[in-house]
Amino acid sequence: PKGTVVALTVRREGEPDALVIKIKRAHIDIKNVISRMVPHHKGIGYLKLANAFVRTSQGEMLKALQALEKEAVAGKLRGLIFDLRNNSGGLLDQGIKIADMFLKKGRIVSVRERGRTEEVHEAHLSDTFDMPMVVLVNAGSASASEIVASALQDNGRAIVVGDRTFGKASVQRLFQPPWRDDFYIKLTVARYYSPAGRTIQVVGVKPDLEVPPKVGAKMPLGWREE
Repeated sequence: PKGTVVALTVRREGEPDALVIKIKRAHIDIKNVISRMVPHHKGIGYLKLANAFVRTSQGEMLKALQALEKEAVAGKLRGLIFDLRNNSGGLLDQGIKIADMFLKKGRIVSVRERGRTEEVHEAHLSDTFDMPMVVLVNAGSASASEIVASALQDNGRAIVVGDRTFGKASVQRLFQPPWRDDFYIKLTVARYYSPAGRTIQVVGVKPDLEVPPKVGAKMPLGWREE
């Protein structure tokens, strides 16, 4: 029950004795979308997709943006900071839908697979958010995050700021060999490409403006697909 204490026994390399860590049980409300108005900057909104691109992400973002616009003067944001730092990606269709929220037209992403016709996803929503945008990324931004960032960057919709992204733009599929039932083969079958036709795999998305995490600090090395 909530409020009771559980003791975890943890063994770590280099620690001769087990560590006992006591934790009080509680209900933790995990918010996938975090939003607020930026202090001291009138009419500028901040929105962060904190975890993965899941089934409800686009709907949650829509509600958050509508709430921010209600807070803004005259019901319209002067600008938006969209934070995708350390977002490891998730569902492709959610990445496409979220990019489509800010694009009136243009390509969002294409998927190329050997022996198949190129799969192209275009922006099609007529009612979109048109405020000026900055997208924050870093080495922890991957997959669907990179699809959104490259779609907004290549279409001239947003300025991308931060560090080069992780570079995960490959598509895997599970195959079970017909003669075996005790394992699967995980095979890379396709790659994602940005609207400009650039592969995101390994290369990642290079920001328009490189900015280290701390003021005056050097750019971190980062852990990436390469």
